[in-house]
Formats: sequence, C-alpha cells, structure tokens
Amino acid sequence: FNLRKWLTNDSELQSKINFYEETYFKEEIQKNQASETKVLGVQWDLTTDELVFSLRPVILEALSFSGDITKRYVLKIIASIFDPLGVLSPAVVSLKLLFQETCALKIDWDSPLPEYIVNKWNKILKGLERLQPIRVPRYYFGNKEVAEVELHGFCDASVKAYAAVVYLRTINSDGTKFVNLVASKTKIAPLSETTIPRLELLSCLILSRLI
Repeated sequence: FNLRKWLTNDSELQSKINFYEETYFKEEIQKNQASETKVLGVQWDLTTDELVFSLRPVILEALSFSGDITKRYVLKIIASIFDPLGVLSPAVVSLKLLFQETCALKIDWDSPLPEYIVNKWNKILKGLERLQPIRVPRYYFGNKEVAEVELHGFCDASVKAYAAVVYLRTINSDGTKFVNLVASKTKIAPLSETTIPRLELLSCLILSRLI
C-alpha cells in the first residue's frame, strides 16, 4: 500500500512531492491545484494554513428546499453541519433550539410544521446565510520560539442553553502573546424546568471534559 496524494502548506515541499508522485507513480498531477482541500472532513486553506468553517452550503440547500418543512428535515439539516471543533456553535445553537421547540409540540416526524415555526426557520436561515466563513489557524504557535502555553476555559448557562469554550494563550520568548480558539461545546437546556445553578454546573461539566 503506497501512501500518496500528500498535501502541505509549504509550496517548496509540495513541488517535491508532486515530482515524486509523477516520477514513481506515473500520476499526472493537476498543475493548478486548488488552494483549499478537505482534511478529515474539514476545509483546509493551504495558502494561509487555516481551517475554514462555513454554513453557507448547508443554508443554501435548506433555503432552496421546496417541500414541506418537517421535524425530520430540520434534524437532517442540523446533522449535516460538520463542526468537530465547535467553531460554528453560536450559529448552530439557534437551529438546535428551534428543533427542541418542534419536539415540544409532539408533532409526527413527517408532518408539516406549523406556519409560525416555518417562519422562524426561514428567518434563522436567512440570518445565517450572511455569516461569512470562519477561519481559525491550523497551527497555534506561530513561527517564534514558545516560552509558555496556557489553556483558558470559560463556561456559562442560560435558561435555554449552556456552553463552554477553550482558548490557547501562547507566550513567546520575546514576550509577545497570542490567543487562539481551540474548541467549544454547546448543549440545549432540557425541556423540564431546571434551575440556573444546575445548568451552570452542567456547563462546568462540559468545560472540564473539553479541557
């Protein structure tokens, strides 16, 4: 099993890889390679060495859907959003809250949702359509010698949801400091009445797991 089709953000190394594959595997390398590719399902910009997260393809698909909006379809759209680091959490949580609202109505999975729910759905989608792709650095530490690294976690809760987020704070040998988002996690509050202190404890729990 010969490993091939390597990609790197280093143009000089990539040219050597292309030469190797053309020479030894007789594969024709596409000369104008796209600046973006997917790594483990996540978009990677080779030029800037950033991971790119975008809701636009999913949102456009949902806005162009002409059939009945059902609970099953809403869940399908939410499940199609691949965001392993939680970069899109602030946007996706609004869709999760709407799905919870449909569950509370106890409507069948394939029955059309009420008009007011569909209006909310379309309003959320149109708002998210304007969301630009979010870019985060693939490599956290820059090109300088790192003297110290810290993980900082924050969590909070409301009556509707609770969340946790982790940042990496890097201090270089020259004293410069950089802060990068590492990951976040959101959970929807249960439909049963739950106190804010309990929800805050739940946010502490998901933060400890995230750390």
